[in-house]
Parts: sequence; structure tokens; C-alpha cells
Amino acid sequence: MNHQETDGMTICPAPSGLTFRRAARKLTLASLFFGGILFAAAGRLDWTMGWIFWGTLTACMISTTLMLAKRYPELLAERLSIRPGIKKWDLYLASATAVWIPLTTIAVGALDFRWGWTQPYSGAVQAAGLLFLLSGDLIVLWAMYRNPFFSAVVRIQTDRNHHVVTGGPYRWIRHPGYLGAMLYVISIPLILNSLWAWIPVAVIEILTLVRTVLEDRTLQRELPGYAQYAREVPYRLLPSVW
Repeated sequence: MNHQETDGMTICPAPSGLTFRRAARKLTLASLFFGGILFAAAGRLDWTMGWIFWGTLTACMISTTLMLAKRYPELLAERLSIRPGIKKWDLYLASATAVWIPLTTIAVGALDFRWGWTQPYSGAVQAAGLLFLLSGDLIVLWAMYRNPFFSAVVRIQTDRNHHVVTGGPYRWIRHPGYLGAMLYVISIPLILNSLWAWIPVAVIEILTLVRTVLEDRTLQRELPGYAQYAREVPYRLLPSVW
């Protein structure tokens, strides 16, 4: 989500031991689940790009968790729970675009590797995929670093003094987190060398665009100051485009 500008020197309380343990447990389970799906579908463990993809993805999840634990422990707790005010439509869209369809994409890519449906991409194409993955993660991290209200789902966080963010990547686009997520998704078929994986990727990208529009409308209606911000920063995802 979009939304508050804070002083870079703001000091946040350390996350409680329970919150950090919950975050570490969730991260470990997510990594093992994604890795299990990846290699089970591939039917083998001797897959260099599979290990590179899984390792990079896990490193990205670790960096996000550690950054939130240090800078915004309250946001880390927010992202670990379902709280009052969450938009029900976003529960479905968030789970589809962040978990279930990406898992499907990974499984399709691994099955493609297993059965040889796609002719191998060049090393340069796979390297470009890694660049997309890392670039997407860096954009998301930057947005999270500047935005203490970067929830995993759409919720006006009145209990946390939710207000508009205008710094960092929010100076140019209103939803940098979605841009980063879209770049990450594009990386999967490139790294895993699969033409068939582009089908679920296309579904994710379309649903992410829908989610961007719905979230933006919600914020303009319900978050004070956001409508004015939207007039000042007219682009949702790409400067000078949309």
C-alpha cells in the first residue's frame, strides 16, 4: 500500500520476540513450501537455475523481514495478521497474485524443465530474469523503507495514524510495490526457462493491474489527502505512461 512519509531518523521499538519468531517461522515455511513445489515438480535436485532461483527468492524474503524488523516492527506485525478493515475483495486478489498463481507459475516452469517442453533460453535471457527479480525486490524494499503502512492487503490503518507518503519512489508513481511485484513475476519464466509459465504470469499481471485500480479508488475515497496526492502524482505504475 501507499502512504506515509516519515523522518529517516525515526526510532521504532524493537519487534517483540513473539513477532520476530512468527515472522521467521512464516519465512521458513514459505521458503520450504516454494522450494518443495519447485523441486517436486522438476522431479530432480540437480537443477542449477532452480537452486539459483530458490536461493535468490529466499534471500529476498530474508532481507525484507530483517529490514522491517529493524525499521518498522509494527508493520511487520501488521503484515503477519488479518486485522479489522481489510477489504474482502483484496483478500482474494492478494492471495491469488502473491501466493497461489506464483506457485502455479513455478510448478509449470519446473514441469517444463522436467519434460523439456521449451527449448532452452540463452544464458543472457536467464541473467536478464535474475536482473528482473533483483530489480523488483529492490523497488519493493525501497517502497517499504519509505512507507510504514506498506500492508500486504488493502486496509486504511486508522489505528496506526495512516496518512499519505510522498517520498522515495512515491514521488514518481503511486504504487511502486506493485511495479516491483510485476517485475519479480516476469522473472520466473525467464529464470526457469519456460514458455508455458508465461500463461499464469499473464494472469498475475492482469490481476495486479485490477488490484492497483481498486486500491487506488479505495484510497482516493477513504484516505485523507490521497486524492490531492493523486492529482500531483498522476501515474500509478509507470511515469509518463499510466
